[in-house]
Amino acid sequence: MSVIAELRVMLEDPSADLDAMIGEIRSILGEKLKFVKKEPIGFGITALHLTLLVEDREGGMEPIEKEIRGVVGVGEVDVISLDLT
Repeated sequence: MSVIAELRVMLEDPSADLDAMIGEIRSILGEKLKFVKKEPIGFGITALHLTLLVEDREGGMEPIEKEIRGVVGVGEVDVISLDLT
């Protein structure tokens, strides 16, 4: 069974190179990453909104969140929603 997961990635520094960060996240997640949107939060802060298609398995989203947190410039990773397909 597959899961559609939506994540919000907050940056450590508002002046971070978003395109470079997106490229690194794409290389880590590969085919799992289906959509990326730059999401203005306010006060010059932008988050990344990621949509992924992953297999439902033990451990849930923790391994993926950990991989994303390993990208330079990533502050927080929050799961916004999970839906079974």
